[in-house]
Amino acid sequence: MSTRSEKNLLRCGPKYIGKGVPREVGLKVIAEAIVANCQLQELSGCLRWQGGKFVNGYGQKQFQGKRCRVHRLVYEAAHGPIPEKMAVCHTCDVRDCCNIDHLWLGTWQDNAIDMAAKGRHVRSPERLTHCPIGHAYADNARYTKDGARACRVCQRAAQRKRAGWPEELWWIPPQPIGHRPPQLSIKHGWSPPKSTSTSEDRKP
Repeated sequence: MSTRSEKNLLRCGPKYIGKGVPREVGLKVIAEAIVANCQLQELSGCLRWQGGKFVNGYGQKQFQGKRCRVHRLVYEAAHGPIPEKMAVCHTCDVRDCCNIDHLWLGTWQDNAIDMAAKGRHVRSPERLTHCPIGHAYADNARYTKDGARACRVCQRAAQRKRAGWPEELWWIPPQPIGHRPPQLSIKHGWSPPKSTSTSEDRKP
């Protein structure tokens, strides 16, 4: 590595990993930056990437002029170069997870077999009766105008997430009309029910 590249790497850290930086050196720097930008899920042990993502849900990071999947960068930094036509798979099935203990190397066929064994294949019986999270369509299905099937529970959680609700309230079932959970405020989308009584009804 040239002296200029060394100085830039020391000064800028992961923001500068140019062509003059050897790949193995740059990978260690970028892997540390990736892990630092992850959030630990205590129950599953997943390190969820908090940066940008591809449309399919995999985390992405710019590395030496290319957009790369972050879990592949972390795996390569720990275990060395990834052989051609090999996939870095997740034991946890969480696409943005970067926990090195949750990653394993296999062929695309190995990944497909693992997906089918866990009931995640699009043609598996579980996918026909349950949503990807595991909610039964028999109780929670709704159909769109074009005939597509969706899960009410997952859609409600997504709407609450976009509205700024706290994460612990995303999955709670709907409450009876007029019931206000103590931790839920008007800021999170709650509004008092409208009274249907008139002034005549309130007269003694």
